Amino acid sequence: MATGTILLPLLAAVPDATNPPALSFVNGRPRLAFDNTTAELIVWTFRMPADYASAPTLAVQWSGSASTTATDTVRWEGEVMKLTPNVDGAADADSYAAANGVSDDILGTTAKRIQEATMTLTNDDGVAAGDMVALRLSRNPAHADDDLGEDAWLWAVSLEYTTA
Repeated sequence: MATGTILLPLLAAVPDATNPPALSFVNGRPRLAFDNTTAELIVWTFRMPADYASAPTLAVQWSGSASTTATDTVRWEGEVMKLTPNVDGAADADSYAAANGVSDDILGTTAKRIQEATMTLTNDDGVAAGDMVALRLSRNPAHADDDLGEDAWLWAVSLEYTTA
C-alpha cells in the first residue's frame, strides 16, 4: 500500500452561495480569505480514484492575514458526502457525514507564514473507489478553539489516502 493524493485547486472549489470566502490573488497566486466572525465554506466535487482504499486525510495550507505573530488558533472543518453510482439516492440532495475538524495554532515567529494543518476524515460517509464525492471545507470561528481575530488565508488543499 502507498499514499495517493488528490490536489484540490482553490479555483476548482465552488464557494457557498450564502457565505463564500473572499477570493483574491497575490503575485498571481489565488487565496481565499475565511472570516473570523462568519462561517464561510467551499465545496469540491470529484470522482474518488480507482486506487482508493481508506484513511482519507485533508492537508490544509493556510496563514494568518495580518502582520501579527501572536499564537492564536484557527478551527478548520471538513465534511464528506459520497454518492455511489447506481446505488445511492438523489444527486441533488445534501447528506454530509458529521464534521471532522482540526484546530491549528498560528506560528508565532513570522507573520503570514504558510503552515499546514492535517485533518483526519474519520467521518467519511463510507466513501469507496469510484464514488462521487463532495468535500466541504470551512472555518468555524464560533468553535471554542478558534481565537484568531483576523481572516485566515487558505492557500492550498490536498486529499491524501491509502491506496489499494
